[in-house]
Order: sequence, then C-alpha cells, then structure tokens
Amino acid sequence: SLLAGVTLIRDAGDIHGINTTIRAELEQTNGLAPNLQIAGIAIRKTGRYGSFMAREVNDAESLLQAIRSLASNVDHLKILMTGIIDFKLGKVKGSPQFTLEEAGLIVKTARELDLPTFAHCSGLKGIQTAVEAGIDSIEHGFFINRQVLQKMADKQIAWVPTFSPVDFQWARPELAGWDAETVQKLRNILDSHNEHLLMAEELGVPLVAGSDAGSYGVEHGMALIDELIFMAQAGLPLQSVLQSATSRPRKCWGVTSADIQKGTSADLILLEESPFTSVQNLKKVQTILKDGFVFNQALAVY
Repeated sequence: SLLAGVTLIRDAGDIHGINTTIRAELEQTNGLAPNLQIAGIAIRKTGRYGSFMAREVNDAESLLQAIRSLASNVDHLKILMTGIIDFKLGKVKGSPQFTLEEAGLIVKTARELDLPTFAHCSGLKGIQTAVEAGIDSIEHGFFINRQVLQKMADKQIAWVPTFSPVDFQWARPELAGWDAETVQKLRNILDSHNEHLLMAEELGVPLVAGSDAGSYGVEHGMALIDELIFMAQAGLPLQSVLQSATSRPRKCWGVTSADIQKGTSADLILLEESPFTSVQNLKKVQTILKDGFVFNQALAVY
C-alpha cells in the first residue's frame, strides 16, 4: 500500500484479530508504513452474512455488549447491514440484517462511546435503514437512488462506492465462470454506480475512495488507485477524485490533517507526471514523504 502512495488505511476488520495485531506492529515501524485505522471485529445478526469478519448479536443486550467490548480497542465500528450481491440475479441477497430500531441503537451507543460507524450495505432497503439510523458511512452502496443520496447529503453521511470488486468480475468473467447474461448484469450495476456517483457529487454527499481490498481480484494498494481512475472515468472532476482519497477521509475519520500547510504532517507523494494531464499518472509514484521520512519505490530512506 505504501509503495502505491497510500499513507492512511481504514481496515474493515476480521474475526481473527489480524487487523488489531498489524496495527500494533505498524506502530513500531517509525513512520515507514501507512497509518492504520481498524474496526477490529464487525457485528452481524446471528446466522447472517459475515462469519469471516463479524461476531454475532441476536438482541439488544448482546448488541450493546458487543459494541462496548469493542470500543476500547478499535477506531471505527463496522456493521454488516446487508448480505452480498447475487450477480446472476443482479440484486442483493436477503433482507437487511438489522431493523431501523436496532440500527438506531447501534448508532446511539457508538456515539456515546465516540466511535464512528460504517456499514457494509447494498440494496435500497438496507441503505435506507442505515441512512435513517444515521450511520456515518455507507460502504459499497450498490442500487442506491437519488432520494437516499439527498438524505445522505443532508446528514453528511459519507459514501464509499467501491467499484473495483464488481469491475474485476465484469472484466474477467472467465475466472468466475460468468455467462453473457451475468456479464451484462455486472455492466448494468457498474453503469448505475457511475450515474449515482455523479449524482452524489451534485447533491453534496461526502465521497470517500475505498477499494474493498482483499476481495476477489482486488489487490491492496494499487486497487485504491484503480478506484480513483474509475471515479475519474465516470466523470467525477479530478479535484473531487483526489479529495476523496486525501483530505476528505481524514476529515470524516477524525484523523489529523495532512493538507499542505505549516504545522501539518508531510504525508505526500511525488509523481513522475501530473494526474491533471492523465489520471493514469497516479500509478507513477516516484517518491513518498511520510512523518519526516523520504523514500523511493525501493524503500530506500533518505
């Protein structure tokens, strides 16, 4: 990730505590690694999607207990609001995991503990529930609509669109064995996502770049750059594209600013050519500056 020019990561958690361990290890690297924000273990309804990253809750008491036990060692609380997309059917599997009342309790409890919330969420019903409850950030958000985006803008709820996982399956259908009909459904999902991205920008939804790295075909580091390229190709102005991966996530996540001004941390990358000439130049990272260190692609420190 650092070699791709990424100096701040929000990891969405796992059931084994890997993200917690890695954060502790990175704190000992003296700046030669990205800063890591973690969600520890996510929460999900008993028997529902997400066994590889979430602990189960089945009532208000277990929900409160889970959030309070996580709060002391995480930076964000992740909620699995929905299942995943059935690409053959072109829609989200199942109903939302949490009711509006339950989602509201999650948000209320997290805010009492100064814990930002974000939700794995696609499908209109799930997104509506998350937005009505006031969850701070919607991850993925496939099958969203203008009405919900307007509510997100009004509440300043962030949206992390994550094109990469779907784009990979559309671009390489032979790896998953998708037929022509499924490939067309994947294309339709991506086209709709492009339209809603521009709609979100128009309405003032805080857009944050995120790659869903670790998903099938989505590599850590470079996948975030791919995400920025997808945003630009959709028609988002390059300034907004860059803000989605620099100043905006820091503001949304309560992280110290890295804006280029006196007194801020010098988390900068030097590119071989300007991204305003071609967005593909974001892949041409020459030098990285972080926490007083300067190093090149070979991690040679100056």
